[in-house]
Amino acid sequence: MTGPERSSGLEGGEGGPRVPEGDTAGGSAGQGALTRSILAEIRAQGPMPFVRFMELALYHPRLGYYCRRREEGNGSPVGWRGDFFTSPSLGPLFGTTLARFFCQLWREWRKPRPFWLIEAGPGPGWLACDVLRGMADCEKAAVRATRLGLVEAGPQPQAQARVAEAARQVGLGQEPVWARSLGRLAKAWGWDSGGPAPTAVLYANELLDAFPVHRVRRGRRGLEEAYVDAVPLGRAGRRTDGHPHPFRWRWGPPSTPALEAYLAWQGIRLRLWQEAEINLAALAWLQELDQVLGQGKACALLIDYGYLARDLVDPTRRRGTLLAYYRHQASEDVLADPGGRDLTAHVDFSALMRKAQDLGWQVREFTSQGRFLVQQGIVEEAQRMAAGAGQSEEERRATAQALRQLVEPAGLGQTFRVLALQKG
Repeated sequence: MTGPERSSGLEGGEGGPRVPEGDTAGGSAGQGALTRSILAEIRAQGPMPFVRFMELALYHPRLGYYCRRREEGNGSPVGWRGDFFTSPSLGPLFGTTLARFFCQLWREWRKPRPFWLIEAGPGPGWLACDVLRGMADCEKAAVRATRLGLVEAGPQPQAQARVAEAARQVGLGQEPVWARSLGRLAKAWGWDSGGPAPTAVLYANELLDAFPVHRVRRGRRGLEEAYVDAVPLGRAGRRTDGHPHPFRWRWGPPSTPALEAYLAWQGIRLRLWQEAEINLAALAWLQELDQVLGQGKACALLIDYGYLARDLVDPTRRRGTLLAYYRHQASEDVLADPGGRDLTAHVDFSALMRKAQDLGWQVREFTSQGRFLVQQGIVEEAQRMAAGAGQSEEERRATAQALRQLVEPAGLGQTFRVLALQKG
C-alpha cells in the first residue's frame, strides 16, 4: 500500500491531545454477533458486494463500529486510547483557525443575519466547540449572528452537552440544532417552507473517507466487483482453508452499472488486475448538499485525506487504498473483525470537484491542509494562544506540537487536503 494514511504515533502530553475515557478493547460479543449476522445474510442471499459489508461493519444500528463505539464511555475511536487521531483531537488550534475562515466569509458576505453554520459528522463535538470559541475571539458579532446545526446519524448526549455549553459560553444566538441528515436539519430550521434562501457554511472533517465504497478491478473480461463470501466449512464444522476469519473475497460482475459509468465519467482506465475504490455515496451526499444549500449563498469546506483521480489510479497503486485500523495499526485485511475496526478509503477529490461543478458550484480552493491553515493564520493563532493569560509552559509546548502536526508534511499537513466549494 502506497501513500500516507491515518495519523498515528504522535507525541503526547498533558494539555495536548484530547484523551477520551473508556476501554477500547476489541473482541466483544457484539462483534461476534455482527459476524453471525453478516454470515446469515450471505447464506440467505449469496455473496454481498463489499460496499454492503463495509456499511454493516461501520454503521449497523447496534453492532457497527461507529454506532457501537459512539458513546465515549464505551470507547471512542479517536485519540490515544482509540484507533486513530484526527486534527481536532490534537487540541483547539485546528478549530480556532477554521473559525478565522468562517469569520472571513461572514465579512465577505456583508455580515448576514442569520449566518447558518453546519458541521457534518461532528462526532464528540470538540471541533464545533473550538470553532465557536475561535469565532468569539475573532468576531463576536459573527457569533451572535450564527445559527449552528450539527448533522450526526446518532448524536450522543455527551457531545450535545459539550456543544451546548460552548454555545452558552460564547453567547450563540440560539441553541445548537442536531439532526440526523441535512434534509432534516433544513426542515428543523424551516428552510423547506419558503422564505429567503439561506446564507450558509457547511464544514466536514474526515467524513467522506468513512462512506462505504465499492471495490473494483479490471479483469480479462472487463470490470469486476469485489464480493464478500463465507469461507466453506468442512465436516467437522471447521474452515477448510485455514482462514483466520469466516470471510473470503469473490470477484464477480458489477452490482450496478453506475460503477462502469463512474469510471467513464472520470476518464479512468484501470490496468489489468488493478484495484480501486468507487465512492458513489460521496456523490449522492454532494447531491443532497446542493438540494439543501444550493438555492442561496453557500460554502462547503471539506477536509479529508485523498488524492486526485490520476494519483489514485497511478500504475504503482495496484491494490487501492482500503485499510482497517485498530489501535493505530493499519491492516489490509479489511474483512477481519467487522464492527471492531475502522474501515477507510482515500477520497477521490477529482470526482468531488467534477460533481460539484456539474451541480453549479465553483471550486474556491483546493490545497493541502498545511497550506490552507497557514493562509488562515494558524501561526498567528498559535502565538495568540501561547501568549494567553494563565497558559502554562506545558500548554505552550502542546500548542507548538499541535502546530507542527497540523501543518508540516511529516504530520497531517500534506496528507490531508482541503476543498472549498462555493455557490451563489
